[in-house]
Amino acid sequence: MHPTASGAPSRRSSAGVISSRTTPLSAPRQTAWVNLLKGEPLLIRVDELPPYFENARSKPIGKSDVSAVTGTALANLFVALGKPGLQNVCLVTTDLIASYQAGAQQINQVPIWNTRPAGWR
Repeated sequence: MHPTASGAPSRRSSAGVISSRTTPLSAPRQTAWVNLLKGEPLLIRVDELPPYFENARSKPIGKSDVSAVTGTALANLFVALGKPGLQNVCLVTTDLIASYQAGAQQINQVPIWNTRPAGWR
């Protein structure tokens, strides 16, 4: 891992774990997430998903679009966070539902969004 400007470790050097398995563009599988995130304690902040999903629907991939791939990637991430080895990973998301109804509806379609793995509080 490389330090960031603040001196905190960065996992950017591990990004190849995901990108090497997602060309052409596809959602990372649970095992790819586990391999990327295992190790040191980690806080993941995800901000502004609704506007991202709204924009991602305009980017086609085959018979689908980037928002569908992103939804699958998030579902796989949420399941992976309940796997052994990732108990030191915390995911925090923001909620802009009132501002971005269409993107918020797509987020709610991610199957794992409203469930929690055993042991989560």
